[in-house]
Amino acid sequence: MKKISLLLCLLSMIFISSCSLNDDEDRQETVLLTIYPETGIGAYFMSNTTYGEFLVFSENGGTAKYLLNNGTASFDDFTYEKGTKYTVEAIKTWLANPPADGSFIQYDYMSTISSEKVVTEDSEEEITIEVGPEIVDFIPMEEDEARQVMLIKEDGNPNSIPVEEIEGFNYEEGLKYTLLVKKEVQADPYLVAYSFLELISIEEN
Repeated sequence: MKKISLLLCLLSMIFISSCSLNDDEDRQETVLLTIYPETGIGAYFMSNTTYGEFLVFSENGGTAKYLLNNGTASFDDFTYEKGTKYTVEAIKTWLANPPADGSFIQYDYMSTISSEKVVTEDSEEEITIEVGPEIVDFIPMEEDEARQVMLIKEDGNPNSIPVEEIEGFNYEEGLKYTLLVKKEVQADPYLVAYSFLELISIEEN
């Protein structure tokens, strides 16, 4: 009976101690992030027509990919080159009092562990793309002013890609297109260009 009473007492102390932790304090840990060679885009808060360009990352070897947007990251000291894959060390903070319009998780860059240039040679291929019905405002990384772009999706890739021009293609807003294009990738500096080859289908939005 004494042993049971002692055990119950210990459990009670642990419970009281865990409940007394300060929930108003941030919690931090060091993590490894994989930064991918191509960026992603996401709509800015409270806007469906203005998009930003962000780093794409996964955490601690995971396969789930996320956007490292300005509201959840401080990566000013990180030097990024498209076409290169990085492993970086960062501080992950769970914010006790996150901003009303932001994430409760913050990443802060610490150091670059490794980098590997993935795109090393120029290439070209014919692919099918879908072109969205609207022109949107897009703000590239390290720029302040928006430029107007089309949003396309490459066959097999569910993510949207901002494109200012498809050479030889006349775009009309309000229509959805499926096109056969030539995609050209330049390795150094990393650039991607599309050239119109064939109209596969067209429909009104």
